[in-house]
Amino acid sequence: MKTSSESDKMVQTAKVLRITPLEKALYYVLLPLLAFRTLLTFFFLVLLDSSPLHWRQKLALALLQAQRKALPRRILRWTTNRTTTGQAVEGYCVSHRIAHETVRLDASSTGGAAARTSTKALNIPPPILHLLNPADSDWYPPAPNGPVLVYFHGGGYVNPLRAPGHMPLIRRCGAACGARRIIILEYSLAPEHPYPAQLVQCIETVRYVLHTLSVPPGDIILAGDSAGGQLVGGVLAHLVRPCPFALPLELPTTATSSISSKFRAAVMISPFVRFPPPSPEVEGPDGGVPGSASASSYELNASRDYLTREQVDRFMEDFGAEGTEIYANLSAQAAAAEPVWAGVFGPERRLVEKVLVTVGTAEVFLDCCRFFADNCVKADVWRIEKGSMIDEKLFEGKDYMLIECEGEVHVQPALDCAVMYEGGLMMKGIMGWMTAHCATMENLR
Repeated sequence: MKTSSESDKMVQTAKVLRITPLEKALYYVLLPLLAFRTLLTFFFLVLLDSSPLHWRQKLALALLQAQRKALPRRILRWTTNRTTTGQAVEGYCVSHRIAHETVRLDASSTGGAAARTSTKALNIPPPILHLLNPADSDWYPPAPNGPVLVYFHGGGYVNPLRAPGHMPLIRRCGAACGARRIIILEYSLAPEHPYPAQLVQCIETVRYVLHTLSVPPGDIILAGDSAGGQLVGGVLAHLVRPCPFALPLELPTTATSSISSKFRAAVMISPFVRFPPPSPEVEGPDGGVPGSASASSYELNASRDYLTREQVDRFMEDFGAEGTEIYANLSAQAAAAEPVWAGVFGPERRLVEKVLVTVGTAEVFLDCCRFFADNCVKADVWRIEKGSMIDEKLFEGKDYMLIECEGEVHVQPALDCAVMYEGGLMMKGIMGWMTAHCATMENLR
């Protein structure tokens, strides 16, 4: 194990994307067009769109939609990959005086996966973990016996963590449950490291927390947004039906029982739960994928969300996973996967005490998230509308829950954090549910 004191010797999992001088010149030429498109889109959203979003939320949405239209794909990726996840986390921790430690797991944690497969060597880099200690900083007051929050960031598997949006969101999740420690995984990015690199690194992260840090499952909250939410589900599926790319992972048993203990909670914020349908003529629920429903939300919300079917297609092409693998597509093989999800969420052998899935009604993933939450998680549904009163008492007895947020887009809380907006519905729902279900008694007093 290596720490931040050896960071000068540490090889980063991700490398900053480089572009040619000509491409950089083109980027600066396109900046005025980007600014114009952003303003034009923003004024349209404010003046003509009936969405209940606040003007700050519409400003963030306008910028993302304008970037997609104004910038070529390679330049757009360069704008989001100029800083690695490690640099983003470390820079944020330094500027906010947060106690922080970087740990690089041994190469053996992922190197053995390739030897157990009949395919070519996977060449998966060891995971890099960022351990944040709120007790040694002014970030928020943790509970003395609070849980450990393990967070997998989103970004379509190809983009790093973005500090302005992700770090405040992670802080608020930690504060809501009184987490005594937050662990952020810096996973390798596609296409340089395609599937199953990210899944294997997530599995090894959880193994490290369980067996090296000796944190009991009941003190662990697994959380993630977008692709990170998908990875949370992939890790849980691996516990029931181990994927061929990683060593099996078992939860430690208690001293007084032969039944494995359970994770305290799993939180999936706008999870990237499935691939887009290949064509308008796709199978329905009986065929194993929620094709017609998914096509509907892709089409109906194409102009409302900042993600599009084309973007998702490109993300999946870079990710390189088969859509039929449950670890990479949580809604795949609905019939065959039923025993897996029964093992994770079912009454006979639940691996997670509490589960939260969130989605905005303006997301292209809306119907996919609905399908996953209904058919796999068996979650109760609560729709939050503008003006709804949100209190922790509303979540009592709602252990497995899908929260739908009126008019909000993909991973809305991260966008809200980036523009410093405090009134987002999804953010309020997450905070209320986590406070009610994930916090220790000390934190609730």
